[in-house]
Amino acid sequence: MAATANGKLPIRCTILVLKSNETFILSKYRRDGDVLVFEEPDGTKGAVGMDSVDWRKTTERNEVILAD
Repeated sequence: MAATANGKLPIRCTILVLKSNETFILSKYRRDGDVLVFEEPDGTKGAVGMDSVDWRKTTERNEVILAD
């Protein structure tokens, strides 16, 4: 992974979109049964029910286009 101009590695984040259209930027996440437990880049922790996640929108927001 290439360092940024300030010499630090970039933080990899995941965007989470709920069915309510609320959006979170996550630095860490894990599934714990029917709950998605997460941490935001600022250290804020939270949890949401797996059934409240809009998986289609979450996938669309996290698609990565790879260049050749």
